[in-house]
Formats: sequence, C-alpha cells, structure tokens
Amino acid sequence: MKQTSDPVKSTQMVLSLFGALLVVCGIFPFVAILVFAFYFIFLGFFFADGDTIPEIFMMVPFAIIGLIYLFVIYKYIKIIKKHNSSSLDEAYLDEKDIINRCFDVLVLCQKAWINNDNAKLKELVNKDVFNDYQTKTDEEKNEGVEHYFKLKDAKILSREGKKEDAYETIKMRMEVIEYFEDYVVNSNSEVSKATAIRMKKYNLEFMIYHNDTINCPNCAAPIPKGATVCEYCKSPVEIMAGKIVMIKKEMIK
Repeated sequence: MKQTSDPVKSTQMVLSLFGALLVVCGIFPFVAILVFAFYFIFLGFFFADGDTIPEIFMMVPFAIIGLIYLFVIYKYIKIIKKHNSSSLDEAYLDEKDIINRCFDVLVLCQKAWINNDNAKLKELVNKDVFNDYQTKTDEEKNEGVEHYFKLKDAKILSREGKKEDAYETIKMRMEVIEYFEDYVVNSNSEVSKATAIRMKKYNLEFMIYHNDTINCPNCAAPIPKGATVCEYCKSPVEIMAGKIVMIKKEMIK
C-alpha cells in the first residue's frame, strides 16, 4: 500500500543517511591505513630475510579494502530499502482510497451546510471547522439549490499514523469544481436558468479512525466489538472504525 510521507521527516531521513555516508567515507581512509599497516607487518614475518615480495601480494590489501567498501555500500542500501518498505507496510489505505473517501466527506459537509443540516455536519467535522462553517455568508451558500461537486485534482501532503494506531492524520490539497443551476432575472423581468460554476481550492486535514470504540464514552465500561449500546448504562455507542472527521478546512484564494 502506498503512503505519502511528511516532507519534513523525509528530508530529515535523507540528510541523516547522507550524513552517515559522509562519516563512513571520512573513516574509510583510516581503515585503509590500518589494513595496509597490518598487512605489511604480516608480510614482514615471511620475507624477513630480504626476499623480494611477489607483485601479486602487493594487490591483496587493495582487494581487501575494495571488499570492505562494497560491504559498507551493500549495508547502506539495505538500510534505505528497509526504511522505505516499512513505511509502505505501515499504510492503512492506499492513496486513491484516501483521496476518494476524503472528497466524499467534503461533499457531505458542503451539502449539510447548504441545507442547514447542522446535526449531520457535526458528525463530519470537529468543533473548529463547524464554527467556521457558521460564519460563512448566505450568498456563498445558495440555500435551496441543488449543488454538484467534481474532484479536479488532489494531492496528499503528509500522512501520520500506522494501521495499529487508533487513527491517522491526513493533510491534503484539493481542487474541486462546484456547479449548480441558478435563476437569473434579466432587464425585461424574464426569469431564466444559468449554470454557475465555481473552482475552489482547499487545504484540508482529516482524521481516519482505525479501531472500534472499546469503552463507553459515558461510563467507560468495556464495549464488545460491534455493539451499538452499552449494556451497563444503555448509552448509544458510536462505532469509530473507518470514520473520517474533517479537522481543518482552509480555502486557497
């Protein structure tokens, strides 16, 4: 599964790996000197009588150093591959699923707001986003008109959380086409229909819940998986697995 990493964390990872490589390259000359030193001391015991050292023997330390160097590079590549594969394994949903589901939530939020369905809106957003919706003007709203939405473009900026966590946080940029039929009165007092089209860009942030609720929010009693009512206090229990909540919405002008 595909995961989009936080650009800051990815940069830090690249810099740390590059720094590690520089350290290895800096230490390598000392390793080479040690290999040469110990090798020539070793040869000294065999050719102590002044015998000429065969030329092929002089190539051995270069071969040893080359093998060490290749081993270091091999281990370095394995570390990078392990980091990349672990990041992919930790993903809960792939990028396409995330974008489509978050777009669906945005559309539901917009429609709930347009239709003054605050109860539905509260289920989809946190308190800050809900309050932001209430400050928008009626002119923006076009209440009573059927709105349609189409996703033009979307990009996940960062993604934090593993499939084992209770939830993960998704930051994304989304470009949406919104259109509806509006009634226009001309100079002759004739009423006609016109299709209004708006292009809107957003910076959005969502929370996607992974696990079911395991404790009652009212009395904190344990709740069996799949139950919708607490057997102790009879309070309704919301199943959180798979739920998406919009926690930030900012329009880009």
